[in-house]
Amino acid sequence: FSKPYAMRIQLFLSLLFSFGLLNALAQNSDVWNIRAIQENGNSLPVRAYTDDGKSYPVHAYVMKNNSMLDIRMTIKNKQYPVKVRTNPDSLKPVVGILSDGTSLTLRAKGEKRQFRVSALWEGGKIFHIKAMSDNGRYLGVKAISNKGKLYDVKGIKMTEREEEGRVSGTPIMAHVKALPQMGFVGAFPKWSVLAIGPSGDFVPVIALDSKGGKHQVVALKEANNDHILNIKAIVKGEMMPVKVTISEGTSIPVAAILPDGELAPLMAAANDTLMWPITAYSQMGNVIHIKAVGENEKAYGVKAISPNGILFDIKGLIFLGQKFEGNENGVNYKAHVKAIPQAH
Repeated sequence: FSKPYAMRIQLFLSLLFSFGLLNALAQNSDVWNIRAIQENGNSLPVRAYTDDGKSYPVHAYVMKNNSMLDIRMTIKNKQYPVKVRTNPDSLKPVVGILSDGTSLTLRAKGEKRQFRVSALWEGGKIFHIKAMSDNGRYLGVKAISNKGKLYDVKGIKMTEREEEGRVSGTPIMAHVKALPQMGFVGAFPKWSVLAIGPSGDFVPVIALDSKGGKHQVVALKEANNDHILNIKAIVKGEMMPVKVTISEGTSIPVAAILPDGELAPLMAAANDTLMWPITAYSQMGNVIHIKAVGENEKAYGVKAISPNGILFDIKGLIFLGQKFEGNENGVNYKAHVKAIPQAH
């Protein structure tokens, strides 16, 4: 190589090292790095630290799909969950939790400064994950693929309770996941829930009760959080939860759970007589793909659509990995039903 050309290569490689990208390029495409992004564009690796200063890697994992990535720490080739731990302070600690309940604090460390990874809760179901310094400075925390894709790292809450659950005896407030980034989606609090028909037409989705009553199904923003929208059925002016139910059959219905425990299955209502059931069509990792099943068993997508034309995917989300995810009005269910940004 000529000297100028060799110098350009050396400069390019040094830039890769400074951004930590060579390490990312060496990773499996299903394993994304977790980094805190500095104001100058450089980034710091996020790792889990013990009280005596030992550190362990933290990554995002593509669990057979890229709609929502799991965040886990790894110690001796074994993976452990990362959660938002309960705490009375406004900033909640983000920790890796060992099998015996021991918590390791997530930090982003540079040569001269370190940042504690914390969760800021402003209401609703989303916690904003930031790397915070002692003087109040904060950095965004992202999952970065070896192809340069960036996802936002967020805390996600599924219940109304302050304590979301317990992991190895440790009380948690939220699960930590990576979600696709998105642009401005507008200030609209209520979105339509529609199936996309065979000719690209939109088909309204309703909840059908045992008496034949048809109830509107909507996606709702909560506390201005745009990453995850709640799916609800409006029954007599009240918002009813929508879940992936538990079924012994091959078809697993998606249904609203009414106050008396009755299930009102979701249907794509092309007209008064032609209705397609909304089902849990397939599962990839912790995400269930929800489809409207029409004539000849053909599956159609189900979307949340904002008044200004933004589309989110309707998915079933599993966080606990148990036989059932939770209970509403005396009914056990398999997964939460939410609208999330489309993954590309």
